[in-house]
Amino acid sequence: MKKEYKHIFEPFTVRRMTMKNRIMMTPMGTNYGESSGEMSFLHINYYEQRAKGGVGLIMVENASVDSPEGSNGTTQLRIDQDNYLPRLFKLTETVHQHGACIGIQINHAGASAQSKRTNMQPVSASDIPSKAGGEIPRPLSKDEIMRIVKKYGEAAKRAQIAGFDTVEIHGGHSYLLSQFLSPITNKRTDEFGGSLENRARFTRLVIEEVRNQVGPFFPIFLRVSADEFMEGGNTLEDCLEYLKYLEKEVDVFDVSCGLNGSIQYQIDANHFPDGWRSYMAKAVKERFGKPCVTMGNIRDPHVAEDILARGDADLIGMGRGLIADPDWVNKVEFGDVCDIRKCISCNIGCAGNRIGINRPIRCTVNPNVPDGEEYKKHKITKPCNVVVIGGGTAGMEAACTAAEVGCTTFLLEKKPYLGGLATEISKIPDKKRLAILNGLFYSLTSAIFLCLMIKYKYYLDTFLLGIAMLMGYIVFGARLVLIGGKGYVIDVNGLTVIWFRKWKRFYRWDEFLTARKYMVSAPQVNREAVAECGGELSTNVCSLIPVRSNRRGEISQAWVLRHPFKVYVFAFDSFHNQIKFESLRRGEISPDLEDQEPDEEE
Repeated sequence: MKKEYKHIFEPFTVRRMTMKNRIMMTPMGTNYGESSGEMSFLHINYYEQRAKGGVGLIMVENASVDSPEGSNGTTQLRIDQDNYLPRLFKLTETVHQHGACIGIQINHAGASAQSKRTNMQPVSASDIPSKAGGEIPRPLSKDEIMRIVKKYGEAAKRAQIAGFDTVEIHGGHSYLLSQFLSPITNKRTDEFGGSLENRARFTRLVIEEVRNQVGPFFPIFLRVSADEFMEGGNTLEDCLEYLKYLEKEVDVFDVSCGLNGSIQYQIDANHFPDGWRSYMAKAVKERFGKPCVTMGNIRDPHVAEDILARGDADLIGMGRGLIADPDWVNKVEFGDVCDIRKCISCNIGCAGNRIGINRPIRCTVNPNVPDGEEYKKHKITKPCNVVVIGGGTAGMEAACTAAEVGCTTFLLEKKPYLGGLATEISKIPDKKRLAILNGLFYSLTSAIFLCLMIKYKYYLDTFLLGIAMLMGYIVFGARLVLIGGKGYVIDVNGLTVIWFRKWKRFYRWDEFLTARKYMVSAPQVNREAVAECGGELSTNVCSLIPVRSNRRGEISQAWVLRHPFKVYVFAFDSFHNQIKFESLRRGEISPDLEDQEPDEEE
């Protein structure tokens, strides 16, 4: 798949750092750190999973350069003292083992800090809160500004010593440097306020100090809010003007947007299209001729490839997409795009948990964020049947997880589609991303195909229906079976999905010989079938299939009982009129038999 996505998998070099591809994991807070600010082993494991997944560069979430004053979370990483170096070195060493580069974002929260967490009044450029209703900060003195400048330089040097390949200075998103850059929060009248040049002075001093500390060969990234999307705030044109005072020592611009008061742009709402921010990166790149990172709801590799091919940006930033699926890059590289768990931009577990209630991040579509698919290594030791009733998002995930660890799993859903409430919500215009929940789980790939087939079944004649089912078998390796005029069955890699269109009768199941053999018992024929097979059929039947007729029209309607060694056909009108097909291979259906659409009456 490298040929199809050649721009994504083109190496990228800046100073002495070479990335193996153009995908950068953007810095997103996790609350996985220790309460001391030290990197936890859970934290290291989280980043290792993304490194294993093939990402070119991991930019670790913002680390405080001056705690507690500059801290924005109770478990935020710290890099303001040397005692944090050993764990940070362990992180870089671990990530490098998987061929990924790694950087760290350094930051001071300013007015975005909370006194209930720091026991200190927040600081800023002025006494303007970072958001409506926020705490009133105190303005920094010039001496305090210069002290913080030194803190940034010391933090960057520690990052270099710890083995990081690069460092990113956070100049956006309503943190301290952003509060100086924005006319909304900077009301100073000294050399750090007023004009664009003055408002950019603090950030310029920070960049220069970082360069002095790390030397000429260490790449420096700068994240900016290119458009603040707030009345009276910096526009894209304003950003292009103040960047001319900052660009000299910056190697790569990480072009983001939004402030605390416009967080729907900073943490993209789900109705924004894929890659919608790329025009901002393009403008910065064209003005200064330097590499740029763009991000913003990029889930589809074709979108990423198009952005790179057009030259809008040089690197694709991905945060929530890699939380949802740490293997995103590998799946694109090796042709498993259909298996990607796409972020749905719900912003519940990754942003709501962390920002709103100070919890570690979670993910709606990835229940095991830190460990990824490590659970698959723990297989069951004895046969186990699992029945999941309800094909909503929770039910699908439960069924998939059970099947992945070796359970013979059955997912029952009365509707002819999966997804539950998410499917209904996805019909709302701005909630269309939720529709992908029906396709998130790769174990259910062919189930999606069946859903489409069911949707349009009334417009298909028997021949086309047969072709559709044959294609499902060829393409997906799945068995599509119509059951008892009641619903549908599909078997995909050990997971059996059953739709019951009505709950008039609860079908029971018995012992199953393998994951690809299932028993669905119809009461009206079960007794006769058991009698015919010497009382053993209920524990040996592979499946129960309704048929309409053979090609010669000799059977009007019938049940087919698939036995390991025989196929029994019982006509509806006469249970005594039996046709036996002897010595058929296990699991085969006579080529003379055609499937019957379910009886709507039942």
